[in-house]
Amino acid sequence: MSPKVQKIHDFIFQFEKGYIFLNEKRPKGGRKKTYSHTSFILFFIAMFLQGIFRFKTMRRICLNDYMKYGFVQAPSRKTIRERFKKIPAVIEYILPKIALFCYKKVCHTTFTIKCLFSDKSIFRAKGGIWHAKHIKEGIVPHSSIDTDASWAKSAYHNWRFGYSLLIITNKNRFPVAVKAETATLNEARALENLIQPLSRYVGIIVGDAAYKVYKIINTLRNKYSILLQVRSKIKDKSMEWYKNLIQTVPAFFLYQKRKSSVEPTFALVKELFKLKGESQLPFKGKKYVIPFLLICIFTVQIMAVYNFYNKNNLGHSFEFRALF
Repeated sequence: MSPKVQKIHDFIFQFEKGYIFLNEKRPKGGRKKTYSHTSFILFFIAMFLQGIFRFKTMRRICLNDYMKYGFVQAPSRKTIRERFKKIPAVIEYILPKIALFCYKKVCHTTFTIKCLFSDKSIFRAKGGIWHAKHIKEGIVPHSSIDTDASWAKSAYHNWRFGYSLLIITNKNRFPVAVKAETATLNEARALENLIQPLSRYVGIIVGDAAYKVYKIINTLRNKYSILLQVRSKIKDKSMEWYKNLIQTVPAFFLYQKRKSSVEPTFALVKELFKLKGESQLPFKGKKYVIPFLLICIFTVQIMAVYNFYNKNNLGHSFEFRALF
């Protein structure tokens, strides 16, 4: 493992310790795990940045370069596959922890979490399209169809059959929370669980019209003192206070910042992992697609931290990619 990759490993591993303590604490005298989650996360980041998605190919690479990723020995193909499926729980825990650490200990302006921006993007499922008529009838006309995927309407691509990636970022495109699911994911309802680890420090979350759910707006306000700002017509008379608030000039300019924060984060993910336009996801099925999408966002977060310490633009990818 190169010195720079070792630093990244050590940085992530300090947060993995908290996850292990809460979720995987060994019984007294129990056998210690051969591979850390951190080593596997770095390994998958390296594979995906190189466009390698087959576990058989990953295994072959490990046979010669396993020490490059911090492995004590080359993991088997089965181990690689099984550990990949366990990644979501780890990333969902450590990603907001890293965001909070960076805000409190690294730079409270660059990594601010006081004002955040949230949005969802839909990625095309691998294989053929499962039409609504066939779904209703329970017919799978082709074996290539990912039957875990679902339909949802995208602002940019109209109706799409695939998976959703919901992210929360700050104004500097730094991801602080993430959720991956099928395309039908309700982003407003998922927001409360996503923001809980950071709720003590967040003041405002800005979302699009999909977040105009009065119950969620009131829950965040009353339970966490967080304002969920949307840009949409408010017809409910009981929400008159909210209507007056979001129609102010500062609210208008704050909403405009979504275009320079959360949306370019999706663009960066699509560029790094070759998911632009009508490109399909490289995996099929929830148990593989969800960890892949979460690793994509985690890569962007760790790359931003790396770039900050090396005085690069947070979205600069050339130097980070060269490490792997």
